[in-house]
Amino acid sequence: MAETNPTEPTFEINQIYVKDLSFEAPNSPRIFTREYKLKYDHDFEVVQLPLDATNGIFESQLKWTVTAKTEDGDIAYVTECHQAGIFTLKGYDEETLNEMVKKACPQVLFPYLRETIGQMIAKGGFPAFYLPPVSIALMYENKNAVIGRADSGTAG
Repeated sequence: MAETNPTEPTFEINQIYVKDLSFEAPNSPRIFTREYKLKYDHDFEVVQLPLDATNGIFESQLKWTVTAKTEDGDIAYVTECHQAGIFTLKGYDEETLNEMVKKACPQVLFPYLRETIGQMIAKGGFPAFYLPPVSIALMYENKNAVIGRADSGTAG
């Protein structure tokens, strides 16, 4: 029987759950009585919370909002999902641990969030909607690069 090395990094998914979910269709039922083409805006945020840092247990949340508007600017719907998970991460140096919590954990959550948002929109009576596959790590880095430029005072 093979023994695991206690210093080997571990990444465990303890629980995945929806922490908050909302859907609003402020112009229904009127919007369903006419033709429209939708334009989409997205906003996201990654949030981490150490639950038991000594034992490497963290909560990670991926908050995503989709706003759909008609070509005349009427809001068809707004949906927001806070997909969360509890993860155990052990054996990482501090920098790698920080990267794992901010990037790898939310990337695990993304397919769950994507499914939940898609189902919510369909249940709201609107055409199927699928968030395209994305790299959470790249989005996070790009968002931080913009924040970093703004904070440093350099022109962007």
